[in-house]
Amino acid sequence: MTTAMNDGRQADTERRRTRVTSAITTARREGSPLTASAIARAARVDRTFLYRHRDLLDALHTAAHEPATLSGTGPSVTSVSLQADLANAGARSARLAARVQQLEERLSKALGEEIWRMSGLGHPPPLPNSAAASPGSNSATSS
Repeated sequence: MTTAMNDGRQADTERRRTRVTSAITTARREGSPLTASAIARAARVDRTFLYRHRDLLDALHTAAHEPATLSGTGPSVTSVSLQADLANAGARSARLAARVQQLEERLSKALGEEIWRMSGLGHPPPLPNSAAASPGSNSATSS
């Protein structure tokens, strides 16, 4: 009787494994989410079944990182491609922020110089050489 119970349990496990494998294949083909919860729900098994069978969980993780096999729809989107897009967007954002800061500094400098010139607080214009000589310096040379 124990052998019959073990055989039945093994047959049930094999049926569940087949349903999980089929659910992973279907999810990849349809572009559905490849998460442990979604696959367990689709295969009508408990999530712990996936965690007890590491080979199925590894197959799920591998499928989640591979491109989907959608027919005739151009490039596919995977979590890896989305992460690459996010990293590229972050780098572009940093470059643009640095450029904005550079332009703000240039604008501030240009506006500051213009206001300084308009206020009349700048250095006086240079005097001609003949008028630049001070009377005290002439008296020192004439004695």
